[in-house]
Amino acid sequence: QDLPAVLLHALDLGEAVPARESVLLFGMGPRQSFRDGAEWRGLRTTAHTYAVYKRDDTEYLFSLKDDPFQLDNLVLLSEQDALRKTLRYAMYKQMLEAGDTFPKNSYYRQYWVNHGEILPFLR
Repeated sequence: QDLPAVLLHALDLGEAVPARESVLLFGMGPRQSFRDGAEWRGLRTTAHTYAVYKRDDTEYLFSLKDDPFQLDNLVLLSEQDALRKTLRYAMYKQMLEAGDTFPKNSYYRQYWVNHGEILPFLR
């Protein structure tokens, strides 16, 4: 439900988050490798995207209005510090509510994959 909204917004064809104030995002890197260190989580609001890599806690903050292709990382700008903290808190709060423990990719390989294929009940 949320992915089409995110894609439409990126193409400037719709709102970023139609039904909620924010959307929790996650990634695991290439599914072929499930290599530890490629995991990330993020939060997308109608105005910003915030994300963090598990590997080294590298943070990213983008303004969707000023930078719709998310190329200019604002996280190091001191004037964005309060926003970064607010979005980080909101992201971890949603993760907690969803039971997302932010595991390493080896967890997914162990519990979600059988003979190189994602288990059917998870598709």
